[in-house]
Amino acid sequence: MEFKSFTAGKDDSSRRLDKILRILLPSAPLSEIYSITRKGLVKVNEKKAKAELKILEGDKIQIAAFLVEKYGQAAGEKFSEKSEKSEKQNTENTARGKGLQVIEDKSKKEVQKSWDKDNSIKASFPFKILFKNQHILILEKPYGITVHGKNDSMDIQVKKYYSSLKENTSLSFKPGPLHRLDERTSGLIAFSWSLEGAVWFSENIKNHSIKKEYLAIVEGKVEKKESWKDYISKNDDKDNKGFYTVKASSLKSSENEKLSLTDISPLKYFKYKNRDLSLVSFNIHTGRTHQIRSTSALHGFPLFGDSIYGALPLNKENTGRQELFLHAWRLTFPENPLSLPESIVCPLPENFKIFLKKCNCEISDLGL
Repeated sequence: MEFKSFTAGKDDSSRRLDKILRILLPSAPLSEIYSITRKGLVKVNEKKAKAELKILEGDKIQIAAFLVEKYGQAAGEKFSEKSEKSEKQNTENTARGKGLQVIEDKSKKEVQKSWDKDNSIKASFPFKILFKNQHILILEKPYGITVHGKNDSMDIQVKKYYSSLKENTSLSFKPGPLHRLDERTSGLIAFSWSLEGAVWFSENIKNHSIKKEYLAIVEGKVEKKESWKDYISKNDDKDNKGFYTVKASSLKSSENEKLSLTDISPLKYFKYKNRDLSLVSFNIHTGRTHQIRSTSALHGFPLFGDSIYGALPLNKENTGRQELFLHAWRLTFPENPLSLPESIVCPLPENFKIFLKKCNCEISDLGL
């Protein structure tokens, strides 16, 4: 019987065999996964294996070829499946993914063709890469793009990009967004690029060791730095676009309300059609949904154009069709094992800068 062979990467270690098989054979029912392991149609390192076996890096998972053809067409493209007849090539691919030297009998023309293909994949990726290593990918999120949920979301595009790169040898790991940004927020968004990176980043977001700073335009004149301690709860009603909003209050009145800590600092003051506006920075010490939008409105400085939270509506024709000006500007990291820099900054997008210039708000002295 012919088998197709897959080699486990670092991020597959300690995952159960059945979990990996569900990814390699995406259309197979769960009952079929357990059935084929019992029948010996799946082997690990040449031996029959139980579904609950913990896989280690370098393990060779062999699946009956007819099962891959029946249930794993998508996996066939993603994981470079190889038959046992081409075991040598499988070994070479694994070594290449781990950065080992591989001696190949290829002409210069074939090598150039391979490089051209890799460069083409990277060139077609639609988002600007601000930082990337083996653990974390940090991108510039444009205004009006969703992070996840839609067919054209960043999450889907990142997964396609990850799958297309030869450097990624994991059978089961998939990258994903590590924090939230609303559709109408631009700026820094981080994705996991390894299991180690996902675990470290998530833990440090949760304990607030990773600092997040935003730039925004708010209504009113912010004259001094302020620190806000508020409480946020979810409203039961959706807004006019079908999304849930939140309620912020200065006093806690129920167990459903979660603590929100926010610092606001004024950067520039200017006017737009006789309306007072301020360019400010927000440092958020908690990561509540709509934290900036709800608490700034509570304290009398709603985001410019954020009519859902009490601001005056604006004419999008005069603002580059932008409804909000909220930008995730800087991420600051503690000392870490992932080789992340001390901080990463995402420059203001063009529409943001154009609007400030239109209002005669000079920002060159701010280094933005």
